[in-house]
Amino acid sequence: MGRINSALEHEILNQRAHWFNWSPVFLAFGVGAYFELPNEPNFSQYIWISTFALCVMGVFIFSSIAFRVVFGAILIVCLGFFAAAFRANQVSAPVLKYRYYGPIEGRIIAIDKSSSDALRITLDEVKMGKISSGRTPHRIRLSLLSTSANQNFNPGSIIQATGFMMPPQSPVEPDGFDFRRHAWFLKLGAVGYTRKPVILLQPAGKTMDLALFKYRMKFSKRLQKNLPERTSGFAAAIMTGDRSGIKQEHVIALRRSNLAHLLAISGLHMGLLVGVIFAALRWVLISLPIFILRSKAKKIAALGALIFAFIYLGLSGFNIATQRAFLMVSLMLCAILFDRRALSLRAVALAAWLILIYRPESLLSAGFQMSFAATFALVISFRWINNRRQGHPKKWFSPILTVILTSLIAGLATAPIAAAHFNQIVHYGLIANILSVPVMGALVAPGAILSVSLMPFGAEIIGLWIVDFGLAWILKVATFFANQKNAVSGIVMPKTWILALGMVAILQFSLWQSRLRMLGVIGIFAAGMSWYQTQRPDILIADRGALVGVMTSEGRAISKPKGAGFVARIWLENDGEKTNQSGAHVRWKNQRPPFIFHHWSKRLAPKIVHCKSNEIHISIVPQNIIGNCVIYNQEDLEETGSLAIWRDASGKIEKINVTLDKRKTRVWSPPRWRRFNR
Repeated sequence: MGRINSALEHEILNQRAHWFNWSPVFLAFGVGAYFELPNEPNFSQYIWISTFALCVMGVFIFSSIAFRVVFGAILIVCLGFFAAAFRANQVSAPVLKYRYYGPIEGRIIAIDKSSSDALRITLDEVKMGKISSGRTPHRIRLSLLSTSANQNFNPGSIIQATGFMMPPQSPVEPDGFDFRRHAWFLKLGAVGYTRKPVILLQPAGKTMDLALFKYRMKFSKRLQKNLPERTSGFAAAIMTGDRSGIKQEHVIALRRSNLAHLLAISGLHMGLLVGVIFAALRWVLISLPIFILRSKAKKIAALGALIFAFIYLGLSGFNIATQRAFLMVSLMLCAILFDRRALSLRAVALAAWLILIYRPESLLSAGFQMSFAATFALVISFRWINNRRQGHPKKWFSPILTVILTSLIAGLATAPIAAAHFNQIVHYGLIANILSVPVMGALVAPGAILSVSLMPFGAEIIGLWIVDFGLAWILKVATFFANQKNAVSGIVMPKTWILALGMVAILQFSLWQSRLRMLGVIGIFAAGMSWYQTQRPDILIADRGALVGVMTSEGRAISKPKGAGFVARIWLENDGEKTNQSGAHVRWKNQRPPFIFHHWSKRLAPKIVHCKSNEIHISIVPQNIIGNCVIYNQEDLEETGSLAIWRDASGKIEKINVTLDKRKTRVWSPPRWRRFNR
């Protein structure tokens, strides 16, 4: 036992250089543990966890250095758990308990577009008919499907509409993306739409809380007015965060060419802005004859870049992705101010700490995971490259090679995460990024800075011409590769633990300082094999029985050619298929297994059905089903939510997962809501 303790202590001490770099991983374990719990912890459970943490702290004080590291890691896990729990309760706000149709009134605080290209507004100060103020959601999101979508809505305006609202929807299949949780942290208590005209009750007032939003929208409209239609929406999206003007066809092309990250104001845009400002300021200061400015040029340029980065953060609307990017570049620039290495693993770890403490829910987002994966991979890779290149003179093609390597490394690092979240692999993404990212840095970013600088003089068109040229090129590249026959292929949705295992294994291989790093290779292989062997449900049944999907030898067969289109699309994407709903319905007509029946049409469904013991009947119409078969009606499915069913080799039901389990409740998933207000 003593030998084991000695070996363990020696192994831990060998990792001294990376102790801090590992700490956000344990913080993430705690955050992830909270979100993966089946039930919300009660008061007594919090007391038990707190007591456990205090006991660990007591042992921590009297332990050796190596074991302090172990107990410190346990304390950090507990800290992550409590940070996530605190945040989840801090953002608590009323959620609509039933479907609602009636008058809606509120103040516009955000304007964007839905995935169906419909204009969408977010409202606060909400009033909904006779619903009391204590039960009315603090924020709602309303899609405009009428001629009102062509109106010019201003931030702060108070509007009235008659619309259909519902609570945030549960996952379309068990273990799928939970929009309820996503909406909870946005304080979004209801979503819906209106097909009727929207009435302006009160123009936007001069309120300070929306002053920045109003300026952003004004700036966005000015940009779109001075740019051609082809690039105006794209420019507004990357300069102000306003995506309401970008065409859906451009969004699809950017996604299919792996260039969608250029739309989000994240690390790339913030890095390009800071890089251009820093380089320009430093060049100007070095050129000046004043010695004090020349000697401090690097630090003054870093301070100037930091100020511009903060302005860009405000101009983008302080969205979460931009906050994360601003934090990263701030740490980098502060390191320059204090004569430290600008980009290091410690800076990456510190940024992860700050984000996970401030917004623990970020851990679950693709943006957080991809951003840190790319940054970590670039730091590790270029540190290794620079060590190998020491003593060798730089070649003329070094900048070109750096751009190619950056795209390659970041692309490889983020590819598994993108595949897990979006269920697709983009085959031409690398070359599309190599052709586009340099243009974003060399033309679009400088042009955007120039246009903003000239805007007070009314001469922004000079910079916007450069922006238009660069964005037009990027859209041409995106469209070209998106239209290739095999541009994208699907991949099955992995379990959450598979992605977590893969990321921890990569960290183990990259950071560990002994032969035990090879455990990371085993972990990567195990994660890959587990993903490859993921078994999708044999049968999927939608919430309230609106749709049924059954796995066949050629893929999933869908019971209806149209209707519940969003559900069908997500099912097929999670299966790793690129077939549309109508194509999947052809399989239902030609290859539907004889054991499954979906009765969804009053006209087509028989009044009386005699069934066999091995059959499954899903019925949402009035009928009498006689026999010893498995029957799910609309009332059953309203209680359970969507279902996932696995069958064994003999055809018997082996496992059933439900979305709405009465035994499992979280703050964002309350008991089942009623169909309509009563």
